[in-house]
Amino acid sequence: MSKDGTRAEFMEKFMEAKRLEKEAFMLLVPDRVRGHLEVIKKEAGEMFMECMIDLFAQEKAGKRELEEEKEEGKIKKVTID
Repeated sequence: MSKDGTRAEFMEKFMEAKRLEKEAFMLLVPDRVRGHLEVIKKEAGEMFMECMIDLFAQEKAGKRELEEEKEEGKIKKVTID
């Protein structure tokens, strides 16, 4: 089997193991706590997405700023002998 196939198979098994781990944990906690954990999971996912959006927006703004500086002539190529 190719290296990529082995990696994909590993990832599938790993994700399945994590899913089963979560399922087992949820069975151990009281019913009233499960609802709280689901809300926390949802909120954490939304916070992660907001962070990623902000990160990409900052990166895009930084690239735009660099391009503007190049166009204005603030950045000059220097050759060192």
